[in-house]
Amino acid sequence: PIFVIRGYADKVHTGKIIRAYTFDDFITYTRINQAIDTIDAKGFFELSFSIDYPTKVMLSIGNLTGNMYALPYYYYAVTFPAPDSLYDLNPNAEYAVELGFIFKEKNDTTEMNSLIINFNRDYRQFFVENAQEIVAKKGFYHKLDSFQAASLKKYGKTGEPFFKTWMEYTFAEINDELLRNRNVIANSYIINKPVLHDHAEYMQFINAFFNQYLLLKSGAKRGASIPDIINESASYTALRQAISSDPYLKNDTLLDLILIKGLYELYFSPEFKRENIKQMIEDAGRLSSIAAHKKIVSNIIKQIYRLNPGTNAPEFSLKNKKGDIVSLKDFRGKYVYLDFMASWCLPCLKELKEISELKKKYGDKVIFISISVDENENDFKKFVEKNSKYDWYFLWYGSDKSVKEKYNVKALPTCFFIDEEGLLILSPAPSAGMGFEGKLQNYVKLPKQKRH
Repeated sequence: PIFVIRGYADKVHTGKIIRAYTFDDFITYTRINQAIDTIDAKGFFELSFSIDYPTKVMLSIGNLTGNMYALPYYYYAVTFPAPDSLYDLNPNAEYAVELGFIFKEKNDTTEMNSLIINFNRDYRQFFVENAQEIVAKKGFYHKLDSFQAASLKKYGKTGEPFFKTWMEYTFAEINDELLRNRNVIANSYIINKPVLHDHAEYMQFINAFFNQYLLLKSGAKRGASIPDIINESASYTALRQAISSDPYLKNDTLLDLILIKGLYELYFSPEFKRENIKQMIEDAGRLSSIAAHKKIVSNIIKQIYRLNPGTNAPEFSLKNKKGDIVSLKDFRGKYVYLDFMASWCLPCLKELKEISELKKKYGDKVIFISISVDENENDFKKFVEKNSKYDWYFLWYGSDKSVKEKYNVKALPTCFFIDEEGLLILSPAPSAGMGFEGKLQNYVKLPKQKRH
């Protein structure tokens, strides 16, 4: 079934290319370019391709992106705006804009995107009216439940089952973000519920609820065997058995999905053997009879190989504490040690002390760069100012958050070693405290007196 987007873009986009993407899966968020057009002199464009079910679609012009939902056989009239003033602060980053929709009827209450717009308006109003309760948490969950019941009643007769599920898992995300009891959330949205691999909102909730699942299980007493299973036996079957008692994962399909996701998150963690994890991910795909899992595994393996040694290190342009832009390409001709960290990450803070020692020894031969993934820029700036003794490059990922995706950063710290031509040498590299210097000495030689 074909659906068509006929749209109008702001005049600043005249002559530019607009693309429509879908997502091949919602674990790796691999994009598939489905359609392309050039915006004409009047700002018009048209995009069309085939879909079989309600699908999340991303439209992009350069690094500007906007999301919508598409239904088979529908025609959509969409407006693509100019970027707002904040865009100028982050011109190198992928930047989200809000698409507009023109409906046949001014207040269309049946079309998917119109329903989402109307629901989001109600949602914002609810949170504004209950701001104090949100902060205090007193009685708020009761009000949230009442709002959810009212929303289900208001939108329950739309006749669009996809939207009903979208709304259900929007509330699941809200409850999770507001730190509601996990058992309450699991009983409401996970246990005895179908696994919806192709539903963006469901998968967004699942990704958040089970974020770093295996890493957290590894640190628990009852999960103490997980590192041994991964690093010693590399047995997916044994890992599956070790997790099978989790009451949230009684559904075998969800169990395998979360294990695949969890192994993917661990791939760049220095405490685990990469080759073992890769083997276990491949085994998960081979043993699974579920097409969606095989597709996810295939995309994960492609992502892993994309950062193989010998390939180009992904480019980035990020702000330092002064707001100046620093780019990877600025350091051509030098070796670069790249360290992804955060001010709240205790293992990262320990590694910074180790990097400091390496900087003293190799600072004239290697560029050291720490990229902070702190969500709040002020937290990043305060940390750098407080730790001025660390005299290498500290950059904030918020000026181009796609850098985290480009380097597949799933755990902290995650490190890379890049050669003078911008190619990955060690990907990922050992962290400074886990033997990186031994590897570094294969590429950078110091006078003997500097080694002691």
